[in-house]
Amino acid sequence: MFRFIGGPARCGKSTLLQKASRQYDGELISLDNLRSSYLAIVSDEMRLQLKPNASIKDNTVDEWIDILRKRDRLLWDGAKGYLEAAAANHDDVMMEGCVWPDYADELTGEFRAVYVVDTSAEHVDRIIAAARNEATHNNWMKDRDEAWLRQWAEYNIERSKLYVELAKKYNQPVFDVGELGFEEAQARALRYLFES
Repeated sequence: MFRFIGGPARCGKSTLLQKASRQYDGELISLDNLRSSYLAIVSDEMRLQLKPNASIKDNTVDEWIDILRKRDRLLWDGAKGYLEAAAANHDDVMMEGCVWPDYADELTGEFRAVYVVDTSAEHVDRIIAAARNEATHNNWMKDRDEAWLRQWAEYNIERSKLYVELAKKYNQPVFDVGELGFEEAQARALRYLFES
């Protein structure tokens, strides 16, 4: 069976994968790490598609999300080939990253997906606090000013809302950190991933 952990950046996907890995014997894949590997070997043109200029200063929120969705689509199309081979071998795979409900729905095999989002206004304060915290995992935001962090977080809330809309359309569960609290959202998502 395939298990997917999707959702926008900074909503707890990597933390959930780490927790899930403690009770999972299958293969664990981070799509962000896969993208980094691709960036090292692909052509300049492909590199631009995998690492697009999704600037919040130069794009509306809808344009920004569209740019990221196109990047995520390219990565997902590559991951699908891997998943098809894994399915043929009856391998269990858990994948975390830019999985979207409509992308996962394209698979013909059995899968279980969860989406961790944050649609609350408090997401802005959480992003600013995380960027200023030296202990934050993969803290690529640490040198950004507060105005940029605030706008990025507001855009990210809209990305979360699109995840919610698509998950509802494709009958897949969403766990909202803003609504449930971080620990409860993580606990419920973890239970769903492994329930029989």
